Formats: sequence, C-alpha cells, structure tokens
Amino acid sequence: MTLMRFVSFLLLSFIFHFGPSALTAQNEDVNWIFSFHTQPPPNGIPGTSLHFSPSLAFWTDTFRISCLGGCTNISDKNGEMLFFTNGINIYNKDETLMTNGNYINPGFINDSYAKSGYPSSQGVIIIPTPNDSTSFHVFHVAIEDSGMYGATGMKFYYSTVNRNPSNGSFFVSDKNQVILSDTLGVCYLTATKHANGRDWWIIIPRIASNKYRVYLLDPSGISLQNEQQIG
Repeated sequence: MTLMRFVSFLLLSFIFHFGPSALTAQNEDVNWIFSFHTQPPPNGIPGTSLHFSPSLAFWTDTFRISCLGGCTNISDKNGEMLFFTNGINIYNKDETLMTNGNYINPGFINDSYAKSGYPSSQGVIIIPTPNDSTSFHVFHVAIEDSGMYGATGMKFYYSTVNRNPSNGSFFVSDKNQVILSDTLGVCYLTATKHANGRDWWIIIPRIASNKYRVYLLDPSGISLQNEQQIG
C-alpha cells in the first residue's frame, strides 16, 4: 500500500468514524483492517489495522489474510473483534476459517481473486440480527461480467453467522441465500439503523439506474419494503 493510499484510507476513516453512525456508540465498528497482498507475511507485506476506541491507534501487524476490497468485520460492545470476511471466506478473529465459512459469493470472480480478496469495496456488510445476541447477518454482493456494464453486481446474498452458546465459537448456518438477482451497483451496499433502534434498513441500487431497493432486517428476517426512484 502506497503512502498516498494509506493517507486516503486514514482520512476516510476519520470521516466515517466521526460522522453519524449507530454502530460507533456500541463499538461494533471500531476495528478496521487494510490488508492487500498475494503473498502473506513473513515474506509478503503485512496488513495494517486501525482501532478507534477510546482513541485512534494504528499499527502494522502480521495480518495474513488479504482483503482487496470486500472486507469488513464486527466487534463486540467492548471493541474486541469477533470475526471478519474478505468477501471470499468468513474468518474467525484469529484468521482461521470459520466453520462453513468458505466460498461466499460463489463464481468466477471468487475463484479468480481467492488469494487477494473480493474486488468490491462496500460490497459486504455485517449487521447484528435484531433481538438475537448470538446471530449476525452478512450481506454481500457477487460480481459478474454483464457485458454491457462490465463488472456488475448480479446477485445480492445474505449469510448467517451464529455463536455457539456453550463455547463461544462462531459458525455459518445459512450461506449464500439469494435475496435478489438483478443488475446491481457493485460498490454501493448501504445500511442504516431503523428509527425504532432495533431494526435495520438495507439499501442497494440498480446499476445505471436511479432505482434503489430498500430492505428491512427485523427479528422475522429480511424483506423488501420499497423500490425508491430518486432523480
């Protein structure tokens, strides 16, 4: 990672961290990972971690999993990382593959970018399942070559991560569940907390269009609420 790219990442981190965020107050989003390499440490370039609680700290460590673009993680209320994904697989915090966490976003792109991470910034989001402290929804967009638009999101998926109450370990219970098959924006997946303080809105646009699909995640699951046309 060049110095300019790192500075850009750092500035964006400040913007997103100190802007409105429902997760920040709960510490679920205080850990950020920047790691891109085809050869892991010690021979390759190590990853960089940012930690925002209680104050900003960043360091270069020996993070071995490459996260090209589709990388996200979630932490507990104390700011301790629980698990993460690079858009290819879902991993435990110690970088071991989570049980049934292999091969999310199946297809040619996954096969081609298996060593570097899925090439879609803002293409995956982890959200705590409402009213269930042992479950998380991982929303992710799979890319294909649509021909007319080039790299295009063609499937919008969710996978469910659960915690084993007896030993605290995580496992993927539902994987690559199709929410929508369409021509979708690759790097525009967005989520925001519902005004009720419990549920979540999930928003994804169609490519080359002013139409946005609005989904609701509540204790009963994920459901389409609206297709909004803007502009």
